[in-house]
Order: sequence, then C-alpha cells, then structure tokens
Amino acid sequence: MIYLALVDVHSLLLNGQVEQATAIAEAYHNLPLFLYSDQFSFVALRAALQGYREKYGSAARVDYVAEMDRVAVGDSLSRVTVPGVT
Repeated sequence: MIYLALVDVHSLLLNGQVEQATAIAEAYHNLPLFLYSDQFSFVALRAALQGYREKYGSAARVDYVAEMDRVAVGDSLSRVTVPGVT
C-alpha cells in the first residue's frame, strides 16, 4: 500500500495536484515509523484513509480504504493502475 501511495503522490505532484498529494502523504507519513510499535493503530490509519476518500471521492486515483480492507482479509493488493504513470 505504501508503494501505491508513493506512486500516486508522485503522479499527482507531476500533474500539479499538490493539495491532493499532500493529503495522501499525511495519511501515510507515520506508517513506517509506527507500524511495529505500540502506538500504531489500524483504526486510525483507516480513518485517515476514509477522510481522504470522502474529500476526494471520484478524483482519488486509488481507493485506499478498499485496498486496506482487501489486505486485512488476506487478499493481495489489486492490480491498480495509477493514471499518468507508466
């Protein structure tokens, strides 16, 4: 999921969509730091991703909540194509 977020942020920045790229970065920036600590919360991460989904709706290139839910039940990430990235 971090890979998807980084690719999405990169693509958004290339297209001048700084506010949307920042919103994704805000949702994910502490994930590597806290993932294996007592401070990490899947509930908090999902809430941040849900906030992104609600704000950007159909403008979001990736449905991060759906991806998180897919991983949570043991499925692999979907083969998401981020528009504008080859």
